[in-house]
Amino acid sequence: MGTGRIHWGRENTWGQGKYIGTGRIHGDREGTSCISQQQLVTCGVPQGSVLGPLLFLIFISDLPKCLDFLRAFLFADDSTVYASFSTLQELFNKSNIDLDKLTTWFNYNKLCVYISKTTDMILSKNVRKPTWN
Repeated sequence: MGTGRIHWGRENTWGQGKYIGTGRIHGDREGTSCISQQQLVTCGVPQGSVLGPLLFLIFISDLPKCLDFLRAFLFADDSTVYASFSTLQELFNKSNIDLDKLTTWFNYNKLCVYISKTTDMILSKNVRKPTWN
């Protein structure tokens, strides 16, 4: 293996033990490799590979199909859902329906939402601050 290449262990199939190995480390005079402990891989997308972002997009490509009122924008490992509604009540009601569906989708696909990286934003022509019922 050349420097900086990453490879999967023996076979590239899910459900078997895998390890990640790298070629020579920069500045390593011995030319040794680093290999992780073998782990069972049952789902997901390998991190740190060139194909990782593309595989992840394929993995989550059906996310927009679970939405009825919101729209989804997917880019690499970042997802944005957005919508346009006439009233705050409509926004609240319809968004919560789709957010429940998103929660189900994430659970089914064994993914989680990092709440600390999640935010919301309301854009409106109204000058007054919206109040929630």
